[in-house]
Amino acid sequence: MKDKFPNSHIIGADNSEDMLKKAVELYPYIEFIKLDANGDLNEISDKFDIVFSNACIQWLPNHRELLPKMMTLLKPNGILAIQIPMQQEHPVHIIINELAKTEKWSSKIISRQYNNLKTDEYFDVLSDISNSFEIWETTYCHRMPSYRMVQRYRLKTVPRTAFGIRS
Repeated sequence: MKDKFPNSHIIGADNSEDMLKKAVELYPYIEFIKLDANGDLNEISDKFDIVFSNACIQWLPNHRELLPKMMTLLKPNGILAIQIPMQQEHPVHIIINELAKTEKWSSKIISRQYNNLKTDEYFDVLSDISNSFEIWETTYCHRMPSYRMVQRYRLKTVPRTAFGIRS
């Protein structure tokens, strides 16, 4: 974002000390704050031109309440931009959750709860809080040579607890 808006004041937020430490190391010219987006948004008194969330809110429950709270952070004519992986619709996640229900795998895999709404539900929520919005979906397809590559990809892109692996 700093490249796109070089003269802007950007504030990054996370509730993980480790993530904040890494972010400061990578982007020392950006301000970072510790924030639990699920409960602390009302503590932010500033208003912003853009509120941007990338692959974050799928970890948070109750999007019907969260999205209106996020909208209150905007200046008039501000932009709320959210990217949400819809992992519950991906075949590998469906298979993992089905396996987690079987006798053989239930002790090794935790069935994951997804917080995402369906696209039409997001439409309804956004219709109540904005007169102008766009929703679209993008599907990224990855050709992988084997199921082991699928495993490796998933393990590298999803935290172990989110993936549902019991230690």
